[in-house]
Amino acid sequence: MQAGRKVLIIDDEADLAEALGEYLGLMGHAVRLAGSTAEADRLLAAEPAELIVLDLNMPRESGLAFLRRLRRTSQVPVLVLSAVAESAERVVALEMGADDVAQKPIDPREFAARVAALLARRAGHARRLVAIGEASVDLDAARVLHMDGQTEMLSPAEVALLRHFIAHRGQVQDRETLIQAAPAQDMDADARAIDRRIARLRAKLGCDALRAARGDGYVLD
Repeated sequence: MQAGRKVLIIDDEADLAEALGEYLGLMGHAVRLAGSTAEADRLLAAEPAELIVLDLNMPRESGLAFLRRLRRTSQVPVLVLSAVAESAERVVALEMGADDVAQKPIDPREFAARVAALLARRAGHARRLVAIGEASVDLDAARVLHMDGQTEMLSPAEVALLRHFIAHRGQVQDRETLIQAAPAQDMDADARAIDRRIARLRAKLGCDALRAARGDGYVLD
């Protein structure tokens, strides 16, 4: 994730906002918190944000009303957080100019990945999406995007493995080569450990494009 960006989190759930803000802060971002849209207006007047995280269910003025006002004067990226189970309100948020919508509760890793993707787009970096089977892999955000809208987060080691397989698509890779491409962080670094990693990765991809090859290795078709 890119560091040093100005992020404003607008959410009246103080504990959640503080936890998400702390997570982004550890990654080097300058995070401010607003418990109401009125407080957000004051903070934005004092200093613009490079990304806004917006809860829809806000007191007094709703998140959608704030988004409508914001889009009259600003195109700052907005990540909407919603606890609403129905998709209708989330669709409305996208139609009103939200750049991404996530549902509460959200895993901090997924939250950070979504923030990273929006900031990368804001900086003009194209997202690198790689088609594998019927899924798309976002290597920058470290997640698998399935056609039904579901996502699977990837570990750093899984991203490293995928980068290696994509660079050598169609070529059989032996276990020792794969261990070198994505070294283990613990003592579980024997040749068979890579089999367990590949099994987890295949499950996340949800397809057979990554398969065992004749001999001693794996290949990405």
